[in-house]
Amino acid sequence: PPDVAIAMRTFAVLFAAGFAAITLAAEEAEVPVEAFAADDACAAQGSAECELSLRQLRAAAGQKEEVAPAQKSAAVAKHDHAKAKAEPAVRPVVAVKANATVGCTAADEAKMAMYGPGNGDGTFPKISSECGRSAYSWFSFHADSMSSCLVSRTGISASCAACFVKVGQYGVDHCKLQCLFGSWCSRSCLGCSQVGADEAQICAGVAT
Repeated sequence: PPDVAIAMRTFAVLFAAGFAAITLAAEEAEVPVEAFAADDACAAQGSAECELSLRQLRAAAGQKEEVAPAQKSAAVAKHDHAKAKAEPAVRPVVAVKANATVGCTAADEAKMAMYGPGNGDGTFPKISSECGRSAYSWFSFHADSMSSCLVSRTGISASCAACFVKVGQYGVDHCKLQCLFGSWCSRSCLGCSQVGADEAQICAGVAT
């Protein structure tokens, strides 16, 4: 009869939809479809052995869910370790201060050696002292005057003369009483201006 046929088709559609929903839920929970079939069988039979098998099946499914994230974490950790090992270590950049350029050349050194050391007339130290004294006027020190004096009298380069101008400037700033108004080669003047002399030696970069 038509009514019976319609009822059968409706039942078939509902049964198929219900089975599809159960299958989808089982896949999302990562529980085997067999668990639902076993559940139905146990409900029909009601045996203790069947209940035990069903619990074991569900426990196995739960263990699978717990192991999967752990395996995924281990895989990620292994990948990160391999990536860190493959990438070269980044070395810290350390700034290196370059040495200051020396002011005097080998030719300048030869010219200074030609005048010789000491405090006598015509020696390089005596000429430096005289150029320094002449550069002090009107209560101030004129560095350019001392530099031009050294260049013209000894023939050294301007960059080399600038190193000895440092001594003159230091003497005016710190040792005016001992050096400008006393003997340039006195113990008090030389002792007071030693710091400036050391700076000039470093600047020159050659024996003076």
